[in-house]
Amino acid sequence: MRKILVFLVFIIFSYLIYTNVSFDELSIKKNELDIVTYFDGFETLDREMWYVGEWETHESAYNKVFLEDNVITIPVKETDRGPYLLSKPIPLDGKDIIKIKRRTRIKYGSDYFAGGLVVFETDQDDFKPDSRRGLPFGNAVILVEYAHDQSVDTQRPGTDAFRLLAPDWETNKNYVLAEPIFDEWFVEELIINTYNGRVTYIINGKDYTLKSIALTKPYIRIWMHAYGEYTGHQVEIDYFELKLTTPENESIERDMLKEDKDKEKEDSTDEKDL
Repeated sequence: MRKILVFLVFIIFSYLIYTNVSFDELSIKKNELDIVTYFDGFETLDREMWYVGEWETHESAYNKVFLEDNVITIPVKETDRGPYLLSKPIPLDGKDIIKIKRRTRIKYGSDYFAGGLVVFETDQDDFKPDSRRGLPFGNAVILVEYAHDQSVDTQRPGTDAFRLLAPDWETNKNYVLAEPIFDEWFVEELIINTYNGRVTYIINGKDYTLKSIALTKPYIRIWMHAYGEYTGHQVEIDYFELKLTTPENESIERDMLKEDKDKEKEDSTDEKDL
C-alpha cells in the first residue's frame, strides 16, 4: 500500500512539474516575442509619428487639425486643401503581419466624399513626403475608402459604401464593398499579411477579405484623410493602434490566451468549491 501511495505521489509531482515547465516555457516565449506595437490615444499630437500635410501641396498643415477630449479631428474647411495624417516610415524588419485598429467617426459634407485609410510600402525613410516624386508616399498596398459618391460619372464601385480596394481593383475587379457607417462611432480593423498579400477588414463584427500584393519594400506608411468635394467633411479618431508581428508569434499569443482563460476557469471552479 505504501509503495502504491509513493508511486501515485510521484506521478502527481511529475505531472505538476511538466505542466509548470510547459507554462513557464510559453511565458518566456511570450516575453521574448519580437512584436512592435504603437498606441495613440491623442492626448497630444505625436509629431514624431505623424506628419500633418496639406492635400495636393503636401506642405506642413499642423494648424489644420484639432485635438479635444483625446480625439483628433481632420476637417476639410478649404476646398482641395484639407489636412491629412501620414505616419513616419515604419520599418517592417521581417514582420509578416500588419494589424491596424482604430475607433473613428466619419462625416461627409457634400455629394462627393472619399475619405480614406491607406497603407503604402516604400523604400524612402524621409519623414516629410517629397511632392516632386510621382508617388510621394510610396506604392499603395490597400485602400479603405469611405465613399459617399453621388456623381454620375463615377468610375469606382458603389455609391454609398466602404470600399476595400487592392491596387488592381479596376483591371481585375479586385475589391470588396462593406456597409457604410457615417455620423456614428465605430471600430475597424485592417490586417495585412505582407508575405502572401491577404487582407482582412473587420467592421461591426463582420470580416471582408481580398488578395492584394506581397510587400517588397522595407517600410510602410499609413495615410488617413477626409477628402471630398468642397468642404464640410471630417474624420475624427479616438484612438489608433498598430501592431507588427509574425504568424509564429500570433500562435504563441493564442496559446497564452488559452492558458490564461483555462487558468481563470480553474480558479473560478476552485472558489466555488470553497
